[in-house]
Amino acid sequence: LTWDDARKSLVEQLQNMGIPTMVLVIEGESFAPNAHRSTTHPAFECLKDAQSSVHILKLGQIQQGLLKL
Repeated sequence: LTWDDARKSLVEQLQNMGIPTMVLVIEGESFAPNAHRSTTHPAFECLKDAQSSVHILKLGQIQQGLLKL
């Protein structure tokens, strides 16, 4: 339910191979309501190319978050 070093490493490996990535991070309910628009989340640090993206989804509102993509 959160961004960790193992996931960050996987995304970095995929990007190093030239594979575009879409990262979906699911955060608990205590996370900020507009987090999907925030670039301060640690998951955004992994973005190295324009073909990759990160989206933060709130637990309990995943369907609504996916519909906004």
